[in-house]
Amino acid sequence: MWDYNANVETPLPSMPNNVARVYPASGAVAMLPLTPANNWTPTVLFCGGSDMPADAYGNYSYPAINTWLYPASQDCQRITPEPTDGSSPIYVQDDNMLQGRTMGQFIILPDGKLLVINGGANGTAGYATGRT
Repeated sequence: MWDYNANVETPLPSMPNNVARVYPASGAVAMLPLTPANNWTPTVLFCGGSDMPADAYGNYSYPAINTWLYPASQDCQRITPEPTDGSSPIYVQDDNMLQGRTMGQFIILPDGKLLVINGGANGTAGYATGRT
């Protein structure tokens, strides 16, 4: 996190279970609704992505494995980056998705529920063994 007034960066803890949520693993991410019930406190939910081992990424030109065959993660984690009780931010395990998904997107529905759409059960975004 970056405090632009003080120009100070504070790192958040590492994502649990070795699941990458950023390109090329690409998990679904959503900030949960801000409501009076949660005192307008932002919490972010991360679902899916990939727990592909670091060695499988190869040399970043081409991976060492066929990513099309590597299953996506079902793991979901949430974090409140600035807890109102003064504690340090921690990830909290949420319910797993019914099946793994990478490259998915959340849609926040009018009733506050989250829907994950798009993506795939295997693979990574724009990163495969095939050459064009």
